[in-house]
Amino acid sequence: MTSLLNIGKLPFIIFELISYPILEQTGDDKSQLGKPVESAIVIMDVMPTRVSYKYGSKKSYIAGLGDNNVLAVKGGVAPIKINFSGTFGQRWATRGIQVQNGFGRLKEFRNLYLTSQSVNKDLRKPGDKEYVYGLNFYDFTMHYWGSVDLDTFDIDNDAAKNSKTSFYNVSMTGMGELIDVKTSDPILRNLKFVIKVQEAFDKANSSIENFLKTNVTASTINEIIVDLETYNMALDMMNEMSATYLAAIDASIIGDFKNDFLRLIS
Repeated sequence: MTSLLNIGKLPFIIFELISYPILEQTGDDKSQLGKPVESAIVIMDVMPTRVSYKYGSKKSYIAGLGDNNVLAVKGGVAPIKINFSGTFGQRWATRGIQVQNGFGRLKEFRNLYLTSQSVNKDLRKPGDKEYVYGLNFYDFTMHYWGSVDLDTFDIDNDAAKNSKTSFYNVSMTGMGELIDVKTSDPILRNLKFVIKVQEAFDKANSSIENFLKTNVTASTINEIIVDLETYNMALDMMNEMSATYLAAIDASIIGDFKNDFLRLIS
């Protein structure tokens, strides 16, 4: 059944970099991590020209004896593969009192990628805390939000296409639910409220569907309404087809009459 309550697409794609401070080393050489803290926010001021989500399953096939005899061993849903590409543009964009152009946005995302993947302790100054990083991803154009890991970030300069802007391609892997942190960014704070509203809508939609499944009277009424809507759609289609056929017949009759008339006067 189609969900009844949904927030529409919103033109926001946001990355939230999260740092886990390394507190101490334990006897088994495992580090204890502190509470995650928001470290940086990157907002895609220019929307990607292409976004794709690849959903797959974790399963294997075992071929048995005979033709087309295969056993599927299912292992659940595989991590989501996300890919998007585009350009950071040229225009200046404002975020509150901050202003940034396309080249600045490119450098900002490159730093996000390098920081999220960095494990080189030599890059830190003596006495600095050591961190490991996580990443939250919010795509309000597709209503996907969760923790991710950036796999690749490709930058391509092609003067034949555009001599002033660089093109990019980003691939990443979904890691599960959002990492729970408090944000200091006003845009993301407001959008997190949107997520809560949509989650409330999802629960309401589920409750409506369960009510229709368990309540015989409501289910019957719903079926009648759906049937009537289907019948109306069928009648509308029949009316359109009838009008088309009548127009074709009329055109044919007029054409025959015209030909007969031309033969009489010739």
